[in-house]
Amino acid sequence: MRIASVRPLLIALLLVGCDDQVIVFSARTSPSGSMVAENALVDHGGPANGGTSHLIIRNARVKNSYDEELNEPAGDLFLRWIDKNHLEVWREGGLCDPPLPKTMGDAQIVCKSYDPYTRRPGISAETIIVPAGNVSVLFEQRPIAKAGKSCVLSIETAHDPSYDAAKAEITVGVSNSCRSDRDRPCAGIDTRFSLSERQSTVPQTMLTSVNVVDIPTFTNRIPEGSEGAMIRGQFLEQNAVALLDHLKRPSIQIEYARNFFEQVLRYDVPLTGHAKALGEFDACIGNADLLWTQHEK
Repeated sequence: MRIASVRPLLIALLLVGCDDQVIVFSARTSPSGSMVAENALVDHGGPANGGTSHLIIRNARVKNSYDEELNEPAGDLFLRWIDKNHLEVWREGGLCDPPLPKTMGDAQIVCKSYDPYTRRPGISAETIIVPAGNVSVLFEQRPIAKAGKSCVLSIETAHDPSYDAAKAEITVGVSNSCRSDRDRPCAGIDTRFSLSERQSTVPQTMLTSVNVVDIPTFTNRIPEGSEGAMIRGQFLEQNAVALLDHLKRPSIQIEYARNFFEQVLRYDVPLTGHAKALGEFDACIGNADLLWTQHEK
């Protein structure tokens, strides 16, 4: 079963649809570089016609591919190649429904299940204190449709031999069109977190969730990109307010989990010295209402 909080992201993607547009959520390349597995949504012409989710395995060098339709949009599906011919497909809850084929082309498929909410006992976080000189904070404002704007804050750690480089991109979408009788704009927060690897590992690792310490629940476990190193998600309502509060503190703590808590890295990232970018970000958001869905009830 897909969780309800994933659906706003999928609906937003469908809204831009045209006839049979393929939207790739995430992809993984086999260790040999010869095969690519993709988790994709095939949009059949926008929300009125809906879309179908597909697992696609294709040869990276020639134009042939194998396509298997899934039962519903599966944005939170993880992919991992064990070797050049064996692919793991990780899905939330019960095993694959409907069942995936055991083979697609030359690839052997193994379906795995995960519980996104349970952290195995005895798993502790490795804390990484990032030096202030290794942190960059950038602000950018982007226009969006329907009288709105995006306020984008990027927090990034420089490459270092002692830890993996990390990045957080926090986007606050501010809209003036959520309700005609409101005297302030409404807003929501989307996120993208990434974590590089200093050296490639076999089997491949997956960045499977991200948590900002002290914020109890939010969705940040939807894989994106080509190498299993980026997670996107959303902060909603009170959690969105809490995230913006964290950005006003001297540092922000972010926990990255690989392979469903097989490894947990807690980054303590100082924000001192970045008042200009943080101030511009705060000014861009202004008095936007992050609790507007509650206020309309």
